[in-house]
Parts: sequence; C-alpha cells; structure tokens
Amino acid sequence: MQSVDISRETIKGFGDEILSATFYKIGDMKPKGIIIINPATAVKQNLYASFAKFIALQNYLVVTFDYQGIGLSRSKKITDYKTTLHQYSQDAKAVFDYLITKYKQNIFIIGHSVGGSFIGFSESNTNPRLIGAYCICMQSGYKGYAPSKSLKRKLNILYYGIIPILTTLKGYLPAKSLKLGEDLPKEVAREFAQWGNNKRYNLDFIEQNPVYNYFESLSFPMYLVNFSDDEWSTQNSIDDIANLYSNCHIEREYINPKELGIKKVGHMGFFNIRCKQSLWVSSLSWINQIFDKNLIK
Repeated sequence: MQSVDISRETIKGFGDEILSATFYKIGDMKPKGIIIINPATAVKQNLYASFAKFIALQNYLVVTFDYQGIGLSRSKKITDYKTTLHQYSQDAKAVFDYLITKYKQNIFIIGHSVGGSFIGFSESNTNPRLIGAYCICMQSGYKGYAPSKSLKRKLNILYYGIIPILTTLKGYLPAKSLKLGEDLPKEVAREFAQWGNNKRYNLDFIEQNPVYNYFESLSFPMYLVNFSDDEWSTQNSIDDIANLYSNCHIEREYINPKELGIKKVGHMGFFNIRCKQSLWVSSLSWINQIFDKNLIK
C-alpha cells in the first residue's frame, strides 16, 4: 500500500513574512498535478491534513499553508503582525508563485471559505497553468444574510463591540478564547468586521483597489459546494461571491448533509474524515476530470 510523504518548506509571504507550507506526495513519483488548499480565516492548516493525504494518494502534490500570524506561520508575537485580511490573499499568491516556479505541472486550487474568494484577488491566478478550482463554503460574510435574528444579533455584537474593543485593548483578537478559531492579528480582525458590516462585503474594496481585482480575468472551471447546516450559508451570500467569477464555468451544489447520512457538516466539517465516502470521493472525481482534460504531455 502506498504511503504519503509529508515535508515542510518555508515560503516568503506578503511583506516577506515567513509562511510555513506542508507538502503531501507519494515518495519519488512524479505528481500529475499540484493542488493548493487556500485556508479559511482563523484556521490552522492541520484542519486539512486528512483531506490532503487522501488527495495526495491519487498522485497529486498537495500543499497546505498557514496565513502569517497563524499556526506554524507565527514566528513572532501576534501583536507584531500588521497584516490585513486582504493581504492574506497575497500570502496565497506567494504560495502559488513559489509552486508555479518550482514545478512544471498544472495547478488547481481548493478554496475554503474566504480562501475561495481570494482566488480572484491575485493576478498570478490568470496564469493558464491554473486549470480549475473547487470551493467549499465560499460565501459573503455580510451579517445581513444571517438566516436568524439571533445570529444577526451575535454578529452585531462581534463586529461593533467585541472586535473593536478587544483589538484596541490587546492589540489582537483573542479568537481562540472566544471559540472563534485561531487568534487573529489586529488589522485582520478589523477588516473582517468591516467587510461583515457591509452589504457589498469585499466588493467595495476590490472596486477601489483594482490591483486586487482579477475576478473577471479568470475563465477556468469552478465547482462550488455549500451546506444547508452552515449558518453562514444562504442563497444571497453564496451568489454574491459566485457572481464575481463571471467568466468561469461554474457548477454548484447545495447539500443537505442529512440526505447523505451525515449528522453535521456546517462550515468546517467537510474536511473531517467522516466525510470521506460521502463528499471527498465526489470532489476527487471532479478534480481528476479537470486534470485529465488538461494533461501536460
């Protein structure tokens, strides 16, 4: 039985901050393609480890990474990081640039949550060797799309109270103690709140900053998967981001986990090993189709 070799490399991210990336591949076999997993906000790359191993066993080189200030990419006090949320997209760009220079194979991006929307922030992703993307729970974080009044109240408290107060007092957002994921650098958390308070979410930012707006320049196939038990996931929130990729050929799937015999998926559960047969296999099938149509001979 084949096994997956795991190694780590460091990559210079935005502002020359050091990012830690993890590489998953089968021994010395030449991989048929490169797959990057762009993470969600406040999530460490180890969330994706089991899924990365599963994909790597199909002879892909799979690369995960942490945004600066998160997980293995935190090399100093979190209060010393001055990065913003939109600059995290440039960390993702740095990983892409590193891999496309080092390897000759085609590249595919798996985007989780904001990691999916970041695909459109980078000019590098107009490179024809990027042949497709598979996005999980990619949607707007605008509070007004919250499906319940109770969630809207919580988001108002978070965006108007908790984030501005705690980032002022502590110099960062202690998200872990609030059970909101990993601790976040101050300006990342503040921009997260700023976007979440805006009905247009990140659209104002990308319209005002064309250097981060390459959505219409992308034309590869994309597959979007969202789940009915993800409280961030409503039709409007999904459409707002999907519609930015106006020239991509998009396939969409909105799944009720209970119909697949899964108790819960939510915003993070796709990457749990329990979803292997019900979700991972079908995602791999679609990814294989894209690579088979874009073989480098």
